[in-house]
Amino acid sequence: MDEQQLRAEWEKRLVTNFPEVRDDLRTLDELWSDQDSDLIRYALEHPKQGLEDLVTDARKQLKYWRRGLRHALLPELEEGKEGEYTSEEVVLQHAADKNDRSAAFSEYLALAATLRSSELKRFRGKVLSGKLLTPEQAHALVESPAAAHFPVGWFKKFGVPVVGHTAIFEMLPGARSDKEGSYTLARVHVDPPGITRLTRCRPLITLREGEPHLEDVPTLDFPHRSGERNILRPGRRHVRSDSVLDELREVSTELSSLCQPWDEAEAAWFTLTGEFPTVSGVRGRAHFTRTASVNYGNMILIVEPWVSGDSVRRAYLDLQRQVLGRKNRSISERNLAVFRFVVRETVALMPSAQMWQLPSVRFPSWRELRNRWNEQVKQEWRYEDARYFRRDFRRASKLVVRPRYNTVLHSEAR
Repeated sequence: MDEQQLRAEWEKRLVTNFPEVRDDLRTLDELWSDQDSDLIRYALEHPKQGLEDLVTDARKQLKYWRRGLRHALLPELEEGKEGEYTSEEVVLQHAADKNDRSAAFSEYLALAATLRSSELKRFRGKVLSGKLLTPEQAHALVESPAAAHFPVGWFKKFGVPVVGHTAIFEMLPGARSDKEGSYTLARVHVDPPGITRLTRCRPLITLREGEPHLEDVPTLDFPHRSGERNILRPGRRHVRSDSVLDELREVSTELSSLCQPWDEAEAAWFTLTGEFPTVSGVRGRAHFTRTASVNYGNMILIVEPWVSGDSVRRAYLDLQRQVLGRKNRSISERNLAVFRFVVRETVALMPSAQMWQLPSVRFPSWRELRNRWNEQVKQEWRYEDARYFRRDFRRASKLVVRPRYNTVLHSEAR
């Protein structure tokens, strides 16, 4: 298939969905000239998939042209859905040098926690029988519905080991009430010792003025396993007051206050396993926002005063790679200039038309924009083919308007 045959097949596919352009040769010529040269080259080598890509690209343009917005800038930039808004904040992980000051500080914090926290000693003795848990045992305990609902006394009463049990809750239909309030009966099977008991479960969510409220319900922060690789991510679960996990929450709250800058999830992990977090001299957080118009992100670094400038730079580059998922890519000077030129040319048309008059505005094609660009720039920055002009605009817009951020950040399983 040559380029002439490719265009003929492209037109045939396109007019099926947009019959109004069947005899509009000028529009078809403009659409074809605006096609990315790399897409055309790919379509000639791989006709089936390449032709589909070309048709999809042209359909995107025509969707706007139907509304009178004859300018490819809009479909290039408007990747988000109308009204879309998402936001996420993640914790960045930066490994400390084992020979530096932060490693020594981290070791001392673990010692201080062990020596100074009476709650830690009491919990390990009462709940863990003086033994530290493996990571697998720690996760099983925190994920147990029995540990989230019942106190240590319940386990002792029925001969259930706090560590090493499995529990299955079966909520029975029908709400009941007593002088303490409403409850639901649950059938609980715990193994070992292989017993089944009925228990009253009070609702964790209470109603106030007809609205659900959870602020009075204890919450335990703990690193939870996530995904096929069992990666740890910060998690939170609601627990019942005086339950085993509520006791763990009280200990982790005390330790996070005593051992700054530990957070409660790190303190809970230390309480169960004895493994302490390495407190880096440089820590960071990243915040990501995606709207219908743009992607936006920022990083906040928290640096101990004694950290050297070289260490801060290395940490920043490390955290930046986590956010981007790769090394940072710079935008070429010419591509950035092309992007700004196209945006300015578009904005220049706005004063003569209010937003509700946009369908009456005739925006320039990529070929017209290329011609205006060539008239204003030095020889080596000019474009012979409008497709390459459009390609460079797209490359710059992806980095400026829709940069890709790695929003799944976490520490590796401990």
